[in-house]
Amino acid sequence: MFRDIISQKKEGGAVDGRAPVQTMLPAAPATAGKERRQLRFPAQNENPPPHLSSVFWFPASESGFGIIAAIFAVVFLGLFGLLAAKHLQSTATGSAEARIWAQALYTAESTARLKILDHDGGGTGFIAPTIEGVNGSISNDTFTAPDAPAALESRGSIGSIVRKIQVKYIL
Repeated sequence: MFRDIISQKKEGGAVDGRAPVQTMLPAAPATAGKERRQLRFPAQNENPPPHLSSVFWFPASESGFGIIAAIFAVVFLGLFGLLAAKHLQSTATGSAEARIWAQALYTAESTARLKILDHDGGGTGFIAPTIEGVNGSISNDTFTAPDAPAALESRGSIGSIVRKIQVKYIL
């Protein structure tokens, strides 16, 4: 049966009552690949070729759409850049404030340790420290004698930032 179909196609006859089917592709022109094709811009009212997407081929009624899309893209990217800049600024400010708060806390702890060391006889006299611009001070000290419970309040302050700690100890 397969040989019958091929012989009918070669003869140009119909297979099973249908019109003959062309099975061979047309031959390539002799100049194929030797000449360059020239790009041309479409006319205003010309329909796009079937192989081009309508995204790249605007009819005459949409001729100003490109500039509107470009303006939209520029505004969108500008707002995104502004958002990123504000985020970086707030992150940097928050990091700087967190560092100052931590430095004030460490100064308050150092002040409390120096005062306890002075009560224990390990120093030559208490001097409140100043560490990188953060002032340490003792706001309340209830130490009376060794073997008695005592409480100590220490502060670390720089500008309006104040960190307080309370230490309870027995020497």
